[in-house]
Amino acid sequence: MGDSQQDSKRDQVFSEILKDVNETAYRIRGQEIRPEFLLHLGDFEELWGTRQSLERFREKMKDLRIRYYPARGNHERIDRRGDSPQRPSVHQVLQRNESFIREYLSILSLPETYYSFDHRDLHVVMLDNSSGTFQVRSGEEIRSPQILWLEKDLEETAKKVQAGKIRHTILCAHMPLPAPSTRVTTYDMAAYTSRRYLEGKALAEESAKAFWEILERYRESSRIRHLFFGYDHRYVSYHQRGFPATITGGAGAKLLAEEIGGFYHYVLVLVTDRDLRERIVKAYPPQRNR
Repeated sequence: MGDSQQDSKRDQVFSEILKDVNETAYRIRGQEIRPEFLLHLGDFEELWGTRQSLERFREKMKDLRIRYYPARGNHERIDRRGDSPQRPSVHQVLQRNESFIREYLSILSLPETYYSFDHRDLHVVMLDNSSGTFQVRSGEEIRSPQILWLEKDLEETAKKVQAGKIRHTILCAHMPLPAPSTRVTTYDMAAYTSRRYLEGKALAEESAKAFWEILERYRESSRIRHLFFGYDHRYVSYHQRGFPATITGGAGAKLLAEEIGGFYHYVLVLVTDRDLRERIVKAYPPQRNR
């Protein structure tokens, strides 16, 4: 799930989703199946870049009975322009976030804003493109330490695949990659950077290019099966460069039109020996007396 930002519905939607996840159970071939972990794809709260918003999110997640793994969204950054009417450079914004990154990692008990983990025979990669690029700290080049780390991580995953320890790999980030297809237009990295930064969408496109080069190199050896994103406040399923992709941004934020996927929801993913299967679970705020 992604984009809870539950202030838009006075805490109704996200709280109900967490309660529903806790109570979800299915019987498949006589065996009870329950969710084993939760991925939150960023934009936890309405507020931008505050300790208060992180602590509030952490408290909310205490109600969840399973472990959760967060991806950093643009709302988990300081992004104000100050007194300047001009758009800042990405370097300026990343510089402003140096101290807040430390708070983010400390409050959510994370080793870095990007990381990976194994669960059974599934490898999960959580990336940070909250600035509209894969650069995280000021002074980083397009082939940032995160991009170099991703390459090494997938190389290690390929070895685990050969050893029979990993069957599937999924990658998650807050913002979709630019131009998912000619038929599917989304709010993505390029749209974000063109509005926010002096460098425009070229910065996001160059960063995404480095990302795709690595994914296509390790597509088969690391068994990359699916990409998951948030940011766009709706549900969208599509393919990009041959990779299945899902946008799930309906966990409480203000929605886009329902006819283009704008409804409150989360996605259950069943991991089988052969593939990953999605089930969309619609969520509605409970009716309350006025």
